[in-house]
Amino acid sequence: MSIGKIFSIFILALLISVFLGSSEIAGQENPFDYKRSEPLGVQEKSTIMRGRAKIVDLTYTSLKGGVVSAYLVMPESVSNGKHPGVVFQHWMMPERTNANRTEFLDEAVELAEKTGAVSLLIDAPMKREGFAPPADKPRGTADMTNITQAIIDIRRGVDVLFSRKEIDKNRLAYVGHSFGAAMGGILLGVEPRFNAFVLMASTFEVQKKISASQDPNFVKWRASFAEGEFENYLRITAPGDPARYVVKKRTAPVLLQYAKNDEFFSGEQDVVRAAQIVSEPKTVKIYEDGAHELNAEAKRDRIEWLIGQIGKNKNQTSETSVSFDYNRNASLDVRQVKTENKNGIHVADITYASPKGGSVTAYFVLPKGNGKFPAVIYQHWGMPGGNRDEFLPEAETMAKNGIASILIDAPFARPEPWRRNLGGSDDPAVFTQAVIDLRRAVDLLISRSEIDSERIAFVGHSFGANMGGILAGVEKRIKYFVLMAGLGNQAEFMRNSQTPELVQLRKSLPADAFAGYTKSIEPFAAENYVKNSAPADLFFQAATNDEGITRAESKSYYAAASNPKTIKFYEAKHALNADAERDRISWLKKKLGNK
Repeated sequence: MSIGKIFSIFILALLISVFLGSSEIAGQENPFDYKRSEPLGVQEKSTIMRGRAKIVDLTYTSLKGGVVSAYLVMPESVSNGKHPGVVFQHWMMPERTNANRTEFLDEAVELAEKTGAVSLLIDAPMKREGFAPPADKPRGTADMTNITQAIIDIRRGVDVLFSRKEIDKNRLAYVGHSFGAAMGGILLGVEPRFNAFVLMASTFEVQKKISASQDPNFVKWRASFAEGEFENYLRITAPGDPARYVVKKRTAPVLLQYAKNDEFFSGEQDVVRAAQIVSEPKTVKIYEDGAHELNAEAKRDRIEWLIGQIGKNKNQTSETSVSFDYNRNASLDVRQVKTENKNGIHVADITYASPKGGSVTAYFVLPKGNGKFPAVIYQHWGMPGGNRDEFLPEAETMAKNGIASILIDAPFARPEPWRRNLGGSDDPAVFTQAVIDLRRAVDLLISRSEIDSERIAFVGHSFGANMGGILAGVEKRIKYFVLMAGLGNQAEFMRNSQTPELVQLRKSLPADAFAGYTKSIEPFAAENYVKNSAPADLFFQAATNDEGITRAESKSYYAAASNPKTIKFYEAKHALNADAERDRISWLKKKLGNK
């Protein structure tokens, strides 16, 4: 293999985030700074459709000279401020026809169709029409010129995306492979507008690699330098070593993808070492099959992870005008049906008035002793037979730990004459009443002298998790939420889920009836509310073997929520399992404490 090829692959593919060398940039504090006020000069050359995605061939002005060639890939229809964005940067593998902006084109189309993402796929400077290699005296200057231009052009690519009205500026990801991943190493430290990174098949300790590698080709390459020249090369390129950037503290998560048999790493341990230098938060995936190119499994994981981090487009028609307001001064009319003492734990069967009519049936569980106690509001799932009993054993466990609970029956689980049916035209009214009745549960807790009004949490499962997402956006008196096996957008799930039951339902109903139903529940998409959950702290629990909800759908709901938040998957079905219960109780005890 020639030294030039090694350089193309290693320095311009794996390592290429290092450099700072030309005199033009050497005096700047950050060599990758630029004037954001400079005109973008976007020129759209042509547009084609591929499936339900639109591909725009465009250019924009490079501040280092010439223009940047790129593809803009988007859904065929877009809504203002609703769409996540992705910037893709390709690899530089010699003799590969996709070592340019076309590498990720199929992936960008898939993201546009599945998630509504708008993607920008950029040609690196060396792959643009009319590229002329810059002068390389002293050696390293050409590398620095190319890399500096590439980084600034990517940052300008963010400007291009943010200039478009359809982009949600709080949901932007970067994906880079090899050369592109090394570029991402720099961007981790210099471009804070990215909210998530996928870095594929790259090492980041460039200076260490090129100085110490005993690969015969590298040994020969180092020998080609005159006395003192290699040390000068290292001096020139050192300020841009990715190792300086990937160790920095940040909030944006990183997915690192590697192949166990990557031909540019000397075994799996070498891969592990490459990933170790990147600071948290990060996820590392090493694939048994495939090489430096990575494989189809990596692509699937990448798309799923991106959905989990930046979500899907927030369809404008799903935004809500539903009101969950009510008269907080109205009488609660709390009535005790019966009470039971379980080893000092007080379990009361109660009702209270619903602002939407009738009464709410509930359990009120109080610990032994004197308050003030923190409290949890529990909302059960919507599976057949689901009711307030679902969480009663858990509530009793919480009471033993000094935490009170109220467990309410959803409108469809109440006895006649207060029952409302679920699964039909009455659903919008059921959802509205459910959320308002949960808000009244907060009023009830606060009215009790034993309850600490500053330490209230919510736990909801399935239906309860969907309502909980709405509640998180409208009820700020609740400080902590556990959302179990929920959906961010039930209408979208009904339209697109491939579960046999829903496929059959769509076939059995008249098209206009099904369309009318899904449209009626669009305003209740929890993702449109949970984005406003801050400052509440959220814990999402999801099942890897859920009978209906996919991992990507679980991650999409999580992605829609504001911070702080965390998510955990369990080897379980939709009902979740004992591990999830233990984690949930532990999390709540830690958050609520017991003064």
